[in-house]
Amino acid sequence: MELLKGNRTAISGARSYRALAEVALMDLRQLSEPVAMVCGPIKSGGALLRKGCDPAEAKKSNRAKLNGVISFLSRERAIFNQLPFLDRAEELRTGKRLRRKWTGKSVRDYVLSLFSRDGGKRESTSDRDRLRNEFHLPILASGLIGTIYFLDGWKDSVGSRWYHAQAKELGVEIRYVIPILKKPVAKR
Repeated sequence: MELLKGNRTAISGARSYRALAEVALMDLRQLSEPVAMVCGPIKSGGALLRKGCDPAEAKKSNRAKLNGVISFLSRERAIFNQLPFLDRAEELRTGKRLRRKWTGKSVRDYVLSLFSRDGGKRESTSDRDRLRNEFHLPILASGLIGTIYFLDGWKDSVGSRWYHAQAKELGVEIRYVIPILKKPVAKR
């Protein structure tokens, strides 16, 4: 089966959450079957954070788990990998400087675009709400995601809890990934 990772060039060229959603929807429409996605803790949850682990290490570990499950599930069905999109969303949210080409607008507009995600305009809603409403919600509401798999620890994640509530509301199938405990086998 196919693992849908998105068009890297189009993702890196997106200048807003809505533009990211458009790239994701374009990719999702290329598939003929309902696509699944995987949700779980990345930054705001998971066992490592509960144990007091360094947040950067917890994020790295949580992403590795998410990637592992995505890779495993993609053997059986089409999976939308949202991680490349979330990486770009994080760049947009933090205002990480981007190399931008001048589009011929006024010099003032160009300079503002270099130092501000929104061209100098202030928005009243939080970045988290904007990300949910402008990126995640259009993807879920499109009907192109048929199933969402939730990783262990999803209840500790603000984003995963939001996805769970939206999936219920929109009638998207919900499945839970149960971790397999690996116990050493006693040698006799």
